[in-house]
Amino acid sequence: MINVTKLYCGSENGAPVSAQTRRPVVVWTMTRRCNLRCLHCATDSENLCYPGELNRGEAVQMLDDLATFKIPALLLSGGEPLMHPNFFSAIWQDESHPMLKALRNRPPLLKGRCAACQWKPFCGGSFRVRAQFAHGDPWASDPACYLTDEEIGCR
Repeated sequence: MINVTKLYCGSENGAPVSAQTRRPVVVWTMTRRCNLRCLHCATDSENLCYPGELNRGEAVQMLDDLATFKIPALLLSGGEPLMHPNFFSAIWQDESHPMLKALRNRPPLLKGRCAACQWKPFCGGSFRVRAQFAHGDPWASDPACYLTDEEIGCR
């Protein structure tokens, strides 16, 4: 299992001690709409528009509030977040909003062979639990990757 405290703070004991300095990790369920039928899903979502979801202005206001509160992380959830009608809209293109700029311009996290791999779009570098278990670092190279350095494009 990935150690979230270590992931966000860089060490096992890195979590702030004081309640005044702790901030929540926020999970934004952007939309209930979903075109998938995942077995692990806890919702009864379908591929249709649901009432009551945030419009563009409300979403920007919520992000402003979260930025003011200085949350350490924002996780996008759903349904399927990519199906939110404003997901690729001007909300995400706004260079002046610090949280959106950070989301869009974050540094790549993958390291080693996974970071350089030409096949990353296919696996998504998504074997982070295995890397955490083998190396103590979820962003390290996948220890079970069967591709050679030549196939990855490292040479």
